[in-house]
Amino acid sequence: MYKAIDSRCDSYFAILDYRNTPTQNTEASPAQRMFGRRTRTMLPMKASLLKPQKVDTEIAKHDKKLENLRSSWYHDKCSKYLEPLEQGDIVRIKPFVLGKKTWDRGTITRHVDQRAYEVNTAKGRLRRNRVHLRRTNEVDVNAAEQEPRENTILMIAEEREPRKTRNQLPAKYRDFIMTK
Repeated sequence: MYKAIDSRCDSYFAILDYRNTPTQNTEASPAQRMFGRRTRTMLPMKASLLKPQKVDTEIAKHDKKLENLRSSWYHDKCSKYLEPLEQGDIVRIKPFVLGKKTWDRGTITRHVDQRAYEVNTAKGRLRRNRVHLRRTNEVDVNAAEQEPRENTILMIAEEREPRKTRNQLPAKYRDFIMTK
């Protein structure tokens, strides 16, 4: 189109030429596949070429299938599988506002569509794609209030590993005298 505009030609003739040109990996042009014949252009051609002819659509279908396989292979090369979320999972939601860096906290209320989830947040209910949701290991605030507090503190204390302490001073402090 830009070439037609630059050369001050009719843009409709450019579209006509494009539709009469056979596409890559096929023996027929888009016009031939649709109408079963070539369309008349400004270029001189035999009248027999303008008569309807049978176009082998099986080759075009096969080529289209190969093209789809090739493009899906390139797509799958960079994509990753996301585990489905379940009702009650605590997630972080990617910010929708440009420039905002903090991810909001929410809870999955239901699975809406193949990739969409309904999330309950402090601002209300949202519908988000799975790509914008990250599962977290945070404790649900409502569930934590129902349990007795002493049990949760004991569980946290048992899970924590003891701190590692140094028995020796670093080499740069060996010539200093340290008092207690």
